Amino acid sequence: MSALYGAAGTDGAACSCSFEQCLSFPNAASPIEPGSEAETVTTVEFDATGDMVAIGDKGGRVVVFARDAGARSPRYSALCEFKSHDPEFDYLKSLEVEEKINQIRFCRGLGPRCCRLLAANDETVKLWRVADRRVGAVAGTNVEHAALGGPLRVPRVVPRGTAIAATPVRSYANAHAYVLPLF
Repeated sequence: MSALYGAAGTDGAACSCSFEQCLSFPNAASPIEPGSEAETVTTVEFDATGDMVAIGDKGGRVVVFARDAGARSPRYSALCEFKSHDPEFDYLKSLEVEEKINQIRFCRGLGPRCCRLLAANDETVKLWRVADRRVGAVAGTNVEHAALGGPLRVPRVVPRGTAIAATPVRSYANAHAYVLPLF
């Protein structure tokens, strides 16, 4: 599990911080190999309260950490990980655009363990919503009986709890690639 540790002196001395482990969750279905150059951290951003931190890497991924409430010193555990940007090709400039995250900014908060953040690479700025989402499972199907000519039941979704998920809200593509003269 990923963790971020920090410590500061009580007299206002300098703060030290360390990050343990690569950015991948254990058993994550990620196309990026652990320890590869794509895992190199390119940007780190704390929210206004210091309760959340987001880390972007060269592989286009963003990992959001939340502060553990019971820890004596500031300790952050991974909240969610998502792929923000994919490699693109800019046909106007005939350049390949890396998926590397250049900058992350938190927007006004939605509550505890929920946030909106902007993630940007060289061409595109994306607005993401990170929040709890209800998770359900399909139950009550009888597909094997329907193949034999029996009655077909409509499946229903049974709630299974909640999970933290990142949802794209808006994408601002090529918005900062053009210079508009203001008169």
